[in-house]
Amino acid sequence: PEEEVAPGFPSALGPSAAAPGQKTPDGARSALARWLTRPDHPLTLRVIANRLWQHHFGRGIVATSNDFGSMGEPPTHPALLDALAVALAEHGWSLKYLHRRMVQSSTYRQSSRVDPSLPAHQKGLAVDPTNKLLWHARRQRLSAEAFRDALWAVSGQLDLTMHGPAVYPPLPPAVEENSRYAWSPDPVVANRFRRSIYTIQMRNLRHPLLAALDQPDLYLSCGVRSQTLTPTQSLALLNGLETTQAAALWAGRLLSCTFSDDAFIRQAWYEALGRPPTSAEASLAQRFLQEQAQRIYEQEPDVPTASQPEPMPPCLEPHRAAAYVDLCHALLNATEFLFVD
Repeated sequence: PEEEVAPGFPSALGPSAAAPGQKTPDGARSALARWLTRPDHPLTLRVIANRLWQHHFGRGIVATSNDFGSMGEPPTHPALLDALAVALAEHGWSLKYLHRRMVQSSTYRQSSRVDPSLPAHQKGLAVDPTNKLLWHARRQRLSAEAFRDALWAVSGQLDLTMHGPAVYPPLPPAVEENSRYAWSPDPVVANRFRRSIYTIQMRNLRHPLLAALDQPDLYLSCGVRSQTLTPTQSLALLNGLETTQAAALWAGRLLSCTFSDDAFIRQAWYEALGRPPTSAEASLAQRFLQEQAQRIYEQEPDVPTASQPEPMPPCLEPHRAAAYVDLCHALLNATEFLFVD
């Protein structure tokens, strides 16, 4: 046996929580944890503050959130990053406090609308075309998990039960039949509608909807998620099991509590987009319901069950009911539903 090698800390990162080789009462891991969470640690607080900023603003103050070193990008607002890190330490490492401070800021409450005809926006586009300095809000698409949760929320099926083991959502039939890693849906039907954070995550098989919407590769560490726009996403949202099922459930719920096309349209807009429809949108939606019902009646005498509301309202013709589902399906594919402005 040679000289014993004890746990230590890289000297380049400053003084350690315990001298090399020194025995600590509660072990080396606790010593490492205390070192990482020192109030004057140069990185930990800044990294956490930067991650929260990235979550709310789409890009971190340090864009390379996995790399604060010399190979990464410098912070766009170093004084702001320092101030957020100090505030986090002063408030007992409360992430809730830092979230609240960010979302209550005037920067977060800016509009994402850019009008090149306005002098101020012309100047902003000339000086900072990539919006690094945040002179307007950045449009962000919902993450894959947030989109799936939003689908079940508007359909009225989202189960907000907390904690418990992982649950298994249904897979598309083609995946379930042909993949060696496919799982069987959870036998408890309510579990299939639990929030995405509680669904099973397998490295060998990502859920097709989440994968299409840029869920990261589970084999690699992902500091910043990509946001792509691909034909696969459009196909998944138009033809996917989740969106078609959510549209049918949502339409059935709306029909059970509304008594006219106008009330149905207004309630659908409020629930999906958080606002009433404009007069033009309401007129187009009314026209769509009439023309789509007529088209289905003429061309599809046997309306597929998946195109009907769940539950099917009594005394409502199938072709008419299917038109309501199609309107809900269209709203679930709307850009305004997919993006946070």
